Amino acid sequence: MNKVFYFATLGMNFSIENTPLIDIEKEKSKITDPISYGIYEIFKRWNVLPHTTLFYTTGKGGGSEENLRKFKTKFSNLNLYVDAVEIYPFDIDKNNVKLSNYLSEKFKEITKEDNFYIVINPTTGTNPMTISLFSATIDNIDKLDEMFRIKIYYIKEFKDIKGEKGNSESMDLVEIKVNEINNRILLRQCKRLIEESKFGHVYTIIENYKSNDPLLNSILDAMKHLSKGLHYWDQFNHKQSLLELQSFLDIYYKLKENYHLKEEFIQNIKNKIQYVRYNNISPEKLTIFHVVDIFNNHLRRDADGDNLGATIRLYRTIETYLEYLLLKHDFDAQMADFSIFTAEQKEAIKKKYESICSLIEKVKINPENLFQKRIYLKEMIAILSALDDKTTVEFLKLISIRDILFINNIRNQSYLTHNLMSIIPEHDSWKKIKPISKKLEEYLKTNYPKEFDLCTMQFSL
Repeated sequence: MNKVFYFATLGMNFSIENTPLIDIEKEKSKITDPISYGIYEIFKRWNVLPHTTLFYTTGKGGGSEENLRKFKTKFSNLNLYVDAVEIYPFDIDKNNVKLSNYLSEKFKEITKEDNFYIVINPTTGTNPMTISLFSATIDNIDKLDEMFRIKIYYIKEFKDIKGEKGNSESMDLVEIKVNEINNRILLRQCKRLIEESKFGHVYTIIENYKSNDPLLNSILDAMKHLSKGLHYWDQFNHKQSLLELQSFLDIYYKLKENYHLKEEFIQNIKNKIQYVRYNNISPEKLTIFHVVDIFNNHLRRDADGDNLGATIRLYRTIETYLEYLLLKHDFDAQMADFSIFTAEQKEAIKKKYESICSLIEKVKINPENLFQKRIYLKEMIAILSALDDKTTVEFLKLISIRDILFINNIRNQSYLTHNLMSIIPEHDSWKKIKPISKKLEEYLKTNYPKEFDLCTMQFSL
């Protein structure tokens, strides 16, 4: 047998006829108020009288105690269970807290029942009362696994020609579909998480979500592809990212009018796909795209409060940029071939290397390290400086060799490399790293604007 739990705001701006009912079906004409009409509709639908909770108010200007008394009298012969909870007539903030906490506990109790339905009727009362009950209901929807078990009724009252309120025949029930509200909340949450660059979270939320609405399922399917595509991009897997982003666009253009996404956002996704495809971006060949992409990833880790991850990515940005500049001289830092340099150039590189190493305390210089097959930051700076590379000269004016060595040192001391140092916002090291990051951001934005715009994930959907 079904059990129905009825929650309604009880205002004072209408009158309840307190003539006791004997038979709710046969005495329908005696039902002249929205609260009683809600009970009549519940009885008609489920053939049971509901467990009723009325949210009433007291005091001058907003008290509804008299209507509460009349309501109890009206249903006294029918053994209707009535609980009364006092709330505030005009204080939304206090009502929100009180009603949300109350419904939270009630919904937990109700969900233990085998077969139940919940009906919310926020029709009467002051606007703050109505808004608060509706808001508290939405706040607690996630307590229910099956959305069809909760209904929101709004009773429209009509007046007769003389302006008097009519009876039940002149009332009209409007049912607000909670599943549609929940769907909108879900989609809004997905958009917010994407704007916050929490792409993996989006996929987790909607991975197993199924609706009876085919259109919603199509929209969610598209959002799955979108969130996976952006997540793969965030993990530097651009090949897989493109497949997912293209799948998103394929679905999007079939149902475009139902998504309400900004055209700038869609254009950014299209630009990503076109750029990566046209330039054949892959892990096999380092380009300026990779450098800027790593830096934007650094910015996202910074925004998330992942200071260690942000520091490592900042270091890697500088390292890959120097590798990129060396490639312009046909020198591969990962497979170093010093035979392309003259003896004079090698000597200049060696002197520059020793000069850089002198900036580091307690470092032992082994000149043989310079000409190994795999070189790192100090060696790359030495080579580019010795070659008088113009881009490197300008870059080092902005971000000094000392700055670069400082980042390298912090990275080497961290948990994820060679030592066990943590990096937190209050740490002096992080306070020094932030200005360097800001300077590098301006540098990359100015010199590589196309790639920077392409790799940013600062979306507004």
